[in-house]
Amino acid sequence: MSAPATAEPGPVHTLVVSGPGGLTAHPAYDASVRRYAATTTAATFADGGASLTVTASTDDPAGRVLVNGVPVVGGQTTLTGLQPGDEVSVVFDDAGGREADAVYVLPADFPELTATVREPGTTPGLVGLTLSQWQVGNGWPSFEAVVDVNGVPVWTRSDPGAAADLKLQPNGHYSVARPTHEPGRTGSDIVELDGAFQPVAVHRTVGLVDTDGHDSILRADGSEVLLAYEPDPDTGLTDSVIQEVDPQGDVVFQWDSSGLAAETVAGTRADYAHINSVQVVNGGQDFLASFRHLSAVLLIARVAHDGHQPGDVVWKLGGRDSTFDFVDDPFGGPCAQHSASQLPDGDIMVFDNGSVDAFGSFCVDPADPAGPTVERTQSRMAVWHLDEQAGTATLVRAYGPTDWFGFFMGSAQLLPETGNVLVGWASATQAVATELAPDDSPVWQLEAVPSSNGRKYFSYRSLKLDAPDVTDPEVVVTSPTRGASFEQGAPVTLDFSCTDVGGATLQTCGDVLPGTSLDTSVPGRHLVRVTASDGAGNVTTVRRRYTVAPRHRPDLSVREADGTWTGAGVVGDLRHQTTHRRLAAGDGVRVPVRLGNAGTRADRFVVDGSAGTRRLVVSYRFGHEDVTRPVVRGTWRSPLTQPGGGRVLVARVRATRDAPDGLVRTFVLASTSARDPDSVDRVGVRVRVR
Repeated sequence: MSAPATAEPGPVHTLVVSGPGGLTAHPAYDASVRRYAATTTAATFADGGASLTVTASTDDPAGRVLVNGVPVVGGQTTLTGLQPGDEVSVVFDDAGGREADAVYVLPADFPELTATVREPGTTPGLVGLTLSQWQVGNGWPSFEAVVDVNGVPVWTRSDPGAAADLKLQPNGHYSVARPTHEPGRTGSDIVELDGAFQPVAVHRTVGLVDTDGHDSILRADGSEVLLAYEPDPDTGLTDSVIQEVDPQGDVVFQWDSSGLAAETVAGTRADYAHINSVQVVNGGQDFLASFRHLSAVLLIARVAHDGHQPGDVVWKLGGRDSTFDFVDDPFGGPCAQHSASQLPDGDIMVFDNGSVDAFGSFCVDPADPAGPTVERTQSRMAVWHLDEQAGTATLVRAYGPTDWFGFFMGSAQLLPETGNVLVGWASATQAVATELAPDDSPVWQLEAVPSSNGRKYFSYRSLKLDAPDVTDPEVVVTSPTRGASFEQGAPVTLDFSCTDVGGATLQTCGDVLPGTSLDTSVPGRHLVRVTASDGAGNVTTVRRRYTVAPRHRPDLSVREADGTWTGAGVVGDLRHQTTHRRLAAGDGVRVPVRLGNAGTRADRFVVDGSAGTRRLVVSYRFGHEDVTRPVVRGTWRSPLTQPGGGRVLVARVRATRDAPDGLVRTFVLASTSARDPDSVDRVGVRVRVR
């Protein structure tokens, strides 16, 4: 019995990226990974752009490696002038098929992000991050980024301030909160971004001085829900505000926390409530909002229902005046929480921070809710099931590795496609984010490698989003140039390259390789196309027209009675190279014919002309010389004529006195290149006796 057949291993590839200023790539090359990040420092861009060397090979002798669509010679190529956000395409084309990889050029000092857990069941999509070290003035930049499962970005932006809340909005666009620079305003601008992450609008609260960047809702109809930290001149405190604005820009709902100041767990801080998330729930009836400095999640009536008026607090989950008693919860409810959301089954999920005395202990003592706060140095994702009739909140789910403590920021996001939950750990820097299966087993985890200052970057929130690549590839054709002209038979190559950004990775670049010879064998106008495509189906085609000028080309034209020339630049089409003349019996006409040289080489031309008849007599003269006999025989040769030059031969036609009215004859002259007998042009002189 024969052994079962085994598949032959495919070609082996290598890929290493290097460059000045500490430029390296991560993760290390792996045949299953398609995208890599080139780490950089300020020194990398010191000369105005990064210099990146790609060393790549396949052990298939017949295979090839293409970088930006151009074949690599000698296994190595260097690209210069690269900027943050550029991508370098590396394609292996061999017996194993086509492997299309990309190297993303990071901004200077962008942290190395590493996927330390990669298990089956991870939810598809990318993750939006706003990365910082949260130390203003320490010289380290902040970043906005959208990264893949390996922590390799598809988009980044360096930000001298601390941006927050990069996410996909209900209107299909993205948004990010950036520090405002608008005179007279405080807080953030909610910057709306299109599918390519380019700004298209800025959103700010109406009639207030502040827009808070913790959360926002931008709807498809143009309405929006924004937050604010608004100073109250009467109390000296800072109220948390929820504001809803209709598509026309009019405020249709506004609520503030002023009635809750006595419930603060933040001591004497002016920011006694500190709202940090908002969600529209219960079919649009209510707002679910999280207040860090109340250690409570509130349900606030958005519209009148069930005896509640707009703005009424329907219930409070946690804090000094909790509507619910906590069941099976060792911590007795939330503390300094973030990112509250109502799940499809009605349960409430939060990122439950906890707190520490050094930063301000915000945890309510379950045994004495009105008394001093207590410390709790443990963060978790927590879910409670609420029983409003019984007034209980039962902890049904919690996840938090021992001693993981993020004392501020953080997020918990349900991923409906799989039922997984993405936890953003924020200031608990053991991980940037962890994706949990429904049984709370980690299926994916992203960590930040410490920067050279020893500190780790972390993100305000970590939110999974669908970010399809909407950016078309770029094709640069360097030969032929636009409108180029070449001599017939000249050796000319088609040279081009392709690049792509947006995350889908360049897949194809032209139907032939750069360096392929252009067809210059046939004179005339030609068209060449170079098409590039990426993995999302975005396509770019660049067209270049070029002209092939013949080495030897006669160009005959005939002068009209009004002095214009017919047939100049027209070759071979006698219909458009014929002059029409009328003459009376006994009269004659003199018709100049220009023997032009439309080729690229000096040439002589052999002229063959029609003979006359008994009633229409023709003669040909060149200057003062009668050349009728050799022209009619087809043996007369013009003097040597330079490219673009011309000689004039005159045809004289005379009608005899007995020529009948209506007699018509076309006299044809043909000019043939003495060096290329196949290159011929003709003109006609059509004569009618009237």
